[in-house]
Amino acid sequence: MKNYYQILELPLFSEIEEVKKQFRKLAIQYHPDKNPLGDEKFREIAEAYEVLSDPEKKKKYDAHIRYQLYYQAGSVKNCSSAKSPFKEKNPLSKQEAERRRYYEQHYARQKKTSSHYDEEKSSQNLSNEFRNILIAIPLAVLLFLWIINWFDQREVPKGDAMEEIKKTELSNAKEIHQNSNNEAKRWYGKRLYTEFFKPYIPQASDTLSVEISNQSQYDMILLLLSQSNDVLIQSVYLPHAFSVKLENLPFFPLQIRIQSGNHYVAVMNDSAGKRHWGGFLENEKFYFKNVDIQNLQPKWIINKKELESMQILKPDMFISLQ
Repeated sequence: MKNYYQILELPLFSEIEEVKKQFRKLAIQYHPDKNPLGDEKFREIAEAYEVLSDPEKKKKYDAHIRYQLYYQAGSVKNCSSAKSPFKEKNPLSKQEAERRRYYEQHYARQKKTSSHYDEEKSSQNLSNEFRNILIAIPLAVLLFLWIINWFDQREVPKGDAMEEIKKTELSNAKEIHQNSNNEAKRWYGKRLYTEFFKPYIPQASDTLSVEISNQSQYDMILLLLSQSNDVLIQSVYLPHAFSVKLENLPFFPLQIRIQSGNHYVAVMNDSAGKRHWGGFLENEKFYFKNVDIQNLQPKWIINKKELESMQILKPDMFISLQ
């Protein structure tokens, strides 16, 4: 290592102000413009000034100089004089130097041991993470399958809704059995309202289909009729959160009529005791909308917003009794 203090003709560990002052003096003396033979010397003092004028670089350089002075073969260079500035600022004995060397070696051994321990710990952590991943993946798959199953079960009516459907079916079955001429007062589900509408005769060209999902807060009865002559194409009873797929529909424009509400009763008695077509006991409303099945999405979701966009019907217009 070059002795930059010697190049600048300064004592060891001189202050930065002294370095700058001495550099200006030597630069004037050895500048190539004034001294053609001083080109090499000028480069050396410029290099020394670059290091010793920077506080960080000077700090590191001074540390290297101290190391060379005290720890290389036990020799103390440039410090034999009683007036050595290094000796005045760093009065360390040879015994102290040996003690420091011992602790440096001790810390190096400790660092090596710690590094080996960290590698073992890191390897163990990776093993634990891999084991956790192997456990977590099956659990995630089971959770995903459970969520799918839960959503599938939501589409099947349960509890009161299912009991209401069963009661309605039983009521209709009893009524059909009691009427020997097979003229039931109320038809629903996939049966036609033949008492009120002329049934549609299916054609070979009827190939359209649409899935209708009831996402409103009410149960509903849907009628699909021809817009031109009120011929009934299909009808269906659709509880809340239930879906149904209607198939073999014609290509011509249709009208959908909806009766919605809660607590459906298939056959009702009026004040005079006469039985008439059934309905919902709560929140009963009637809607209609002209639709083109060809332009509908494969799955038509009827929610509250969709119902509010439809036109409202009077009750007697739902099945055209009048």
